[in-house]
Amino acid sequence: MKKTEKVKVLIVDDSIVVREVMREILSSDDEIEVVGEAENGKVAIEKVVETKPHIVLMDIMMPVMDGLEATKRIMEVHPVPILIMSSLIEDPPSGRFTFKAINSGAMDVLKKPRKILEGVEEGVKKYIIEKVKYIARAGVFKIERGKKLFTVSGGKKKILLIGASAGGPRAVLTVLKGLKRDFPSPVVVAQHMAPDFVEGFSRWLQEETSFNVCLVKKKEVLRGGMVYVPCGGCHAVIEEGEILAERSTNPMEITPSVDILFNSAARFFGSGCVGVILSGIGKDGAEGAREILRMGGLVLAQDESSSTVYGMPRAAVEIGGVKTVLPLFEIPDYLNSIF
Repeated sequence: MKKTEKVKVLIVDDSIVVREVMREILSSDDEIEVVGEAENGKVAIEKVVETKPHIVLMDIMMPVMDGLEATKRIMEVHPVPILIMSSLIEDPPSGRFTFKAINSGAMDVLKKPRKILEGVEEGVKKYIIEKVKYIARAGVFKIERGKKLFTVSGGKKKILLIGASAGGPRAVLTVLKGLKRDFPSPVVVAQHMAPDFVEGFSRWLQEETSFNVCLVKKKEVLRGGMVYVPCGGCHAVIEEGEILAERSTNPMEITPSVDILFNSAARFFGSGCVGVILSGIGKDGAEGAREILRMGGLVLAQDESSSTVYGMPRAAVEIGGVKTVLPLFEIPDYLNSIF
């Protein structure tokens, strides 16, 4: 969508009162236009085609067709950013519906405000409005399978490092699901995420991939074929043969830091490091990527067309920390060819 264009929103909820409340909240912002409403997922699919919204605000539990099924079908026939807003989005640390929603194709999730029928606090209204505008303007991409286009020669690497932020969970899942079942090396994931949702994220990866996923709470020995995720509020620090969860002392700091992961791994594994920078806001990982290259390792970046937010990959490319830029669907095949 154009930056000057109003954000067009389709509201999907089986409660007419909730739809009215959300219409009033969103319409209070001059940059937003509510272009339609739907009372269930089946009607939502029809309305998406009819109204061509920039974003869909979707409930989960609805008659006829629920929001998760509707999200899957919309992403198949008419891809558009979808923000799930439901009372079923658990308070942390469970996150079960959070990652079910993301896996169905939703861009993000939002817990429906408590006592929504009694009035929504001004701070909550502002948060909803800003999230709707941000996700709508970030856009969406549809992954299509392609042929393997790149092969490289060389010895086996010792460790695979993945860094991501906004738009990252689905991208991380795509990479892990595409790796061969006998992947020989340890994989460490640094996904920017609120601390309370990390446990749900690691469990989601365990359920959706063929890997054993370890939530690192203190220190773990690195083993081939395992995926490691640092616990909430911690950075992942690599030492020879081990990964440490190092708690951040700054509550405003983004965790886990991709730079800390990449720099520490480069220090101990050198040319045995392969880093991957996926969709994300900001420039975290750029300095670490350059350090991996300096030590003789390899860094890949997701390309702009397949990134939800081309911030972190762009920063790494511009600083000279990336040798290869690939669409998301090509990254697993590339990795399989060099491990």
